[in-house]
Amino acid sequence: MAAALILSAAGLAAARSPLGARPSPALQPAAGEAVYQQRCEICHGAAGDGNGPAAASMDPRPRDFRRGWYKIRSTANGQLPTDEDLVRIIAAGMPGTTMPGWGEILSPDELQAVAGYLKGFSRRFERETPEAVSVVAAPGSSEERIGRGALLFSGAEAECAKCHGLAGRGDGPSAGELDDDFGHPIVPADLTAPWTFRGGPSANDIYLRLKTGLTGSPMPSYAEVLSDDELWDLAYFVDSL
Repeated sequence: MAAALILSAAGLAAARSPLGARPSPALQPAAGEAVYQQRCEICHGAAGDGNGPAAASMDPRPRDFRRGWYKIRSTANGQLPTDEDLVRIIAAGMPGTTMPGWGEILSPDELQAVAGYLKGFSRRFERETPEAVSVVAAPGSSEERIGRGALLFSGAEAECAKCHGLAGRGDGPSAGELDDDFGHPIVPADLTAPWTFRGGPSANDIYLRLKTGLTGSPMPSYAEVLSDDELWDLAYFVDSL
């Protein structure tokens, strides 16, 4: 149904925004603008505000690019994504949402160009330089690590079960009370369904999400709460679900 809606509304995607709604001229490559108008505007809107013609039918809502808040990043919580982060997500898409992966459709040059165009919606990119967080190499899963991760998951230090539920099915006691920072209702991930994980299903992906958090959502970063060793324990437990 979403695909049909996008096709039927494709003619609207080329509509121009009001004066001043376009990205900063310093950060709007012409090729990226053309790709955005053809592929992205129908959902994310001409002004990059997440209010395109098809947005009202989508859950979760399309990303509002104007604040520079991106969930899937290799940078610290609240920081901008790197160029590599943007290209990766555009290419891979966001599982569990209506955001498709464009890696099989757009060329590498087009992916780079539209990533550059997205940056123009937020002036933060003009004054901030994002840097990827340091990561510790994967130590490898084991029953001992998974056991320690289970204790962290259900314990008061991480409080994962409060939202995700003891079995990880997204049905914790706080699950029905959550909104994102844009005021939209948000549902905790069902950790038994890794094909819906926005940033990827591997233990490495989970470790990075735990370390960086999901900016704009109730999912925090645990970088200041848990050690890297504990983050890996928790990642391997979630992976075991």
